[in-house]
Amino acid sequence: MSEPPYRALRIVLGFLSLLLALGSLLLIFSSRGLILRVFMHPPESEISTLLLAAVKEMGGIVLTLSVMLFLAARDPERNVAIIDGMTLGLCIRFWLRVRAQTEWSTPTVRPLVLTAEPDQQEWILQ
Repeated sequence: MSEPPYRALRIVLGFLSLLLALGSLLLIFSSRGLILRVFMHPPESEISTLLLAAVKEMGGIVLTLSVMLFLAARDPERNVAIIDGMTLGLCIRFWLRVRAQTEWSTPTVRPLVLTAEPDQQEWILQ
């Protein structure tokens, strides 16, 4: 009995694993200056030590996911649960992004504006 070919799946999983590994190493070894360049020049006061620690933690989690995908790429038939979990996670992220874009682009969403009249001390909600 011949085994079904999983060459395309192995290539895709290997590519995703490599991409996630490079991104996670960038997150783990990033410094304040690199974060300022990567995130399109936010105010320097926004880059706190807590943010840097959270970015490094996220890099560790992404590196773990990269190792799982690499191991799943070696034998996709035995590691179906890892592949299914990754597929479900990507589908949920896509659905949430589409949902967020459709919610924010509706004309019924208005920004909350608070104004104060010069002669009154009360805030008026518009």
